[in-house]
Amino acid sequence: MSNNKFNKHEKDNTTQNHRFHIGDHVTIYPRGKKNTWYADYHHDGRHCRTSLKTSNRKIAEQRARELDVGLHNGQFKQAAKPTAMVDAKELFIADLKASGKARKTIIKYQREIENFIAFATRSGVTTLQRISIPLFDRYRIHRNK
Repeated sequence: MSNNKFNKHEKDNTTQNHRFHIGDHVTIYPRGKKNTWYADYHHDGRHCRTSLKTSNRKIAEQRARELDVGLHNGQFKQAAKPTAMVDAKELFIADLKASGKARKTIIKYQREIENFIAFATRSGVTTLQRISIPLFDRYRIHRNK
């Protein structure tokens, strides 16, 4: 490699190329223009990469140690995958039917849920995890107009 600092095809040999082992299960490294630290590890037989949401190495190491302890003790749980509101509605209606609710009750629930889903979708919310109290409050105001 040449000493030309501005050659975009050469890798920078600073921390960008370094990986650090933290505990028995986690390796951390910086990525991207902002050098955000990421953790590599295996969980349930799958390779995982998680942002540690910091560009500070000391904070990244602390978060990685917490992750490693959780992995070691079996207490680590990955964030749940987002559940689409439409899928949740179908499961909920199926549960109502299975529990023997009256047909009119099911129809009313279904209509109300569909109205909420339409309102939430117009607000850019399509998953259960993104439903918030302010969104629900706006829906109640909208519904009462």
